[in-house]
This record gives sequence, structure tokens and C-alpha cells, in this order.
Amino acid sequence: MVKREERIKQITKQRQDQILGASLRIFSRRGFDGATIPDIAREAGVAVGTIYNYYPSKRDLFVAAIVKYIIEPFTAAIRQTPMAGDASFISAIMENRLNVGLENVGHFLPLLSEIQRDPELRRRYAQQVLQPIMAMMEKYYASRIEEGVFRDVNLPIIIRAIGGMVIGFMLLYGIEGEKSPVHGIDRKKLADELTALVLRGLENK
Repeated sequence: MVKREERIKQITKQRQDQILGASLRIFSRRGFDGATIPDIAREAGVAVGTIYNYYPSKRDLFVAAIVKYIIEPFTAAIRQTPMAGDASFISAIMENRLNVGLENVGHFLPLLSEIQRDPELRRRYAQQVLQPIMAMMEKYYASRIEEGVFRDVNLPIIIRAIGGMVIGFMLLYGIEGEKSPVHGIDRKKLADELTALVLRGLENK
């Protein structure tokens, strides 16, 4: 019985991964309005009804794809990164965000444009993607302020400034392409440089 339940869970996850991967490709190519559930079903190799079994609407599917490819790698990075020191922790998280963003810039920039155009998508993105990320980072920085390691700052502003740094890198990289000075730079070194920039402004010295 347990094996059967585990197999069902495995098949469900595999099917959802197929659908979300296909939706990311279709949404980034055709935009939210231009994409259809039948398009995504064909790309995923599943029936239209199968998609609706997991996602009641196209908006639900859109947000689920963003959560999978933005939120899940972020939370996994936080769980897996030992808090041995502020520099190593922040650098590891920064590197994770740069890797995810720069490697998928062709998908993410069109999706961000769609989010800006559609008020309902923007609301869902804010609630289900941005707010959880901001809350996790605010909790970490607040603990360091309380311990006296970081100076007392306006956390909501600082968190958004750091997030804007990463999004700005994605945007410039997408516009400049191979001519970007970011192109070809070791991501670990880049993350270390950005971390040093952040820490020098936060440290309580």
C-alpha cells in the first residue's frame, strides 16, 4: 500500500514537472495572453484535462511555474547553506539567485513583462513569490541586527535594494547579451563581489 502511494506521488510530481516546464517555455515565447492550455498540453505531451486536474486556471498555472523556478530553488538554497558566516551565507544565496536568473533570463524577462501588464498576475506574484522571499530574507537580517552584527536599517528598503540588484543584473544581461561584462565571469566571484558590497553597508562598525 505504501509503495503504491509513493508511486502515485512520484508520477504526480513527474507529471507536474512536465506541465510546469512546458508552461514556462510557452508563456515566455507567447506571453500570457497568447499562450493557451492546449498549447501547453501539447508541449508537455499530456491531455488538456490532465492540466486542469492540477491547475484550475491559466493564472494558477502561470504562478505555479514561477513558484517552482524562483521560490523553490531559493528556499532549497537557504535550507542547504550552512550559516557559518554572513559573507559565505549571503554569497551562497546571491550565487543561487544569479545562477537561476542569468541561466533562465530568456524565460524570466518576458514573464516579468507579462506580470507588469496584468493586475491579477501582479497581485498573485506579489503574494505568492515576492512576499515569501522578502519575509525569509527579512527574518535573517533582523536576527543579525538583533545580535548587533548589522547596524539598524530600514529592512524593507534594504531587502528590496538587494533584490533589485539581482533583477537589475538579469535585465542588463538580457539586454546586452554576450557583450555584457557579466558574461563569462565566474558566478562565485561575482556573488562574492556583490556580497562585499552589501556587507560593507550593513556591518555595524
